[in-house]
Amino acid sequence: MPDIVLGLRVSASLSLVVTIVAEMFVGTERGLGQKLYEAYMLDAAPVLYAYLLLTGTVGFFAALLLERLHVRSAFWVGK
Repeated sequence: MPDIVLGLRVSASLSLVVTIVAEMFVGTERGLGQKLYEAYMLDAAPVLYAYLLLTGTVGFFAALLLERLHVRSAFWVGK
């Protein structure tokens, strides 16, 4: 069980990165990756930093949630 939750933690961060990069280059009209790319191309630094901050916040809270799930599901690990 601890290995499954650990795998979820790793895959969550990688899936966030892959999704955003794919949205940048596939040509979607909506999505965080496309908004990041548009802000970059339009040289809108405040908007770009806001999207980057949003992306980091989503990633941080996803990692925090999965870490707490890991601690609750595998409470015997590390003792």
